[in-house]
Amino acid sequence: MQHNLVVYNTLTRKKEKFEPIHPNMVGMYVCGPTVYSDVHLGNCRTFVSFDLIFRYLRHLGYKVRYVRNITDAGHLEGDNDEGDDKFAKKAKLEQLEPMEIVQKYTIGFHDVLRLFNTLPPSIEPTATGHIIEQIEMVKQIIANGYAYEVNGTVAVGSILGGKVLKRRNTSWNPMVYFCHDPTIVLPTLPFHVRFCLFGQILSSALHHL
Repeated sequence: MQHNLVVYNTLTRKKEKFEPIHPNMVGMYVCGPTVYSDVHLGNCRTFVSFDLIFRYLRHLGYKVRYVRNITDAGHLEGDNDEGDDKFAKKAKLEQLEPMEIVQKYTIGFHDVLRLFNTLPPSIEPTATGHIIEQIEMVKQIIANGYAYEVNGTVAVGSILGGKVLKRRNTSWNPMVYFCHDPTIVLPTLPFHVRFCLFGQILSSALHHL
């Protein structure tokens, strides 16, 4: 396929010609909404931006599998995974069940994106529907040296020289995401991982598995 698409590679820190892993096919993952409240214009910016990328890749002739998740459990109020669960708190406030909150704001999210005339993704999985797969993926990432466990929390760090940077609070390593054990939301499984699949750091790690 002939094209002049050039993208900035966050791993090599330079512009490179876009070459998909599989010829003529592109897999695109976008972190979707956490559905405990209405989306706002800032949220929509992400989805409109990736809608343009989705459309352009298809325009170039690629077969695109666009995956955008719905995070429907396990978000705590504090940045350090402390405080109340946002879904449980919203459910109490609106006098609904947590899954009613999920349903209400998922529908609202789709309604808003239709106003922007965005295309739906190819697949829209929920976090609670893929917990087992997420646990296995986290185990594999840890086993390959791209993440580490601290007090029951898994940290995924920036990649430097093929290994994770374990110093979390440095000016040159600001992007670290955490996975939390949301036992308040999912008490029936042996252990649980809230796995936020944010793109750049995690995709860099997965690329090396």
